Amino acid sequence: MKRFEFGLQTKLDVTVTREDQARQELALRRAQLDSEQRRLQALEGEREQCYQRLRQGQQEVLQLDELALVKSYLPRLKERIAAQAERVRRADNEVQAAQERLQELMQERKALEKLRDKEYAEYQQEVLRQEQLVIDEVAITGYWRSSRTD
Repeated sequence: MKRFEFGLQTKLDVTVTREDQARQELALRRAQLDSEQRRLQALEGEREQCYQRLRQGQQEVLQLDELALVKSYLPRLKERIAAQAERVRRADNEVQAAQERLQELMQERKALEKLRDKEYAEYQQEVLRQEQLVIDEVAITGYWRSSRTD
């Protein structure tokens, strides 16, 4: 009997390769998200430092030009924070999309593996049936030979 061949093995191999690529893509997207979140946190920290400097300016005597500089910088900093928050949101959406893609590929791979396992079990049953037929044939032939010589 010929050996077992899964007809969709190429499809399974391609799916496994695509799943590996999707895992790498997800890792890359997560790293990008982490990077964007760190940038946002740095900007927010910078904003907090500016507010803290303004509060100190109310308690201490600051130079007027320094106070004006901090106040003029805050609106730009808020714009940068808003833009960075948008980048974080987009990066998070990309992570979600990569996770969904990976999930789809994992489900496809599992379905193909389940189908392969089912076909292999059927193949094994057929092999056992064929072996039993051969054993039966040998036994019958042996019986007839022994009964003719008696």
